[in-house]
Amino acid sequence: MKHWLHPARFLYTVAFTTLFIIFGFYAPKVWLTYFDKTDYYSVEQPVPVDKEVYKPCENIIATIVRTSFIVDSAHSTVQVYLINGSTLNKYSPLFDDNIIIEKSNARIFHLTYKLPCDLKNGKYFIQALITYHINGIPKTYIWATNAFTINNTEEDQL
Repeated sequence: MKHWLHPARFLYTVAFTTLFIIFGFYAPKVWLTYFDKTDYYSVEQPVPVDKEVYKPCENIIATIVRTSFIVDSAHSTVQVYLINGSTLNKYSPLFDDNIIIEKSNARIFHLTYKLPCDLKNGKYFIQALITYHINGIPKTYIWATNAFTINNTEEDQL
């Protein structure tokens, strides 16, 4: 009488099942980490600001138009950069905290930030780095505003 479960067949079945489970677990992670270029979170760029010229310590309003295909919490870091020739000088963050992302299509937000009081005259822009997760894999998105000017002269205040 022939055995219906031959030892070699049993080993092949166990090996195939194990490989199938491992591949099924790691394939999505490998795809999301190395091959997936989808922007699950995006902002129309450059982000406009409410004025072209500011004084230090003033509030600046950035109007973002955001599209999101996910519902998740994320971390947002927003910083001011001085455009100094071909180099960028970074200032301390205007905002560094967790945010909630909801699904949306072209949703408009008006974000208000207080500019640092130690800004010198020059051209600046604001940049935000958003970090979120898709199936446990970290993804990042960066948006930036139009350039604006800091004018700290007294004669403009009259």
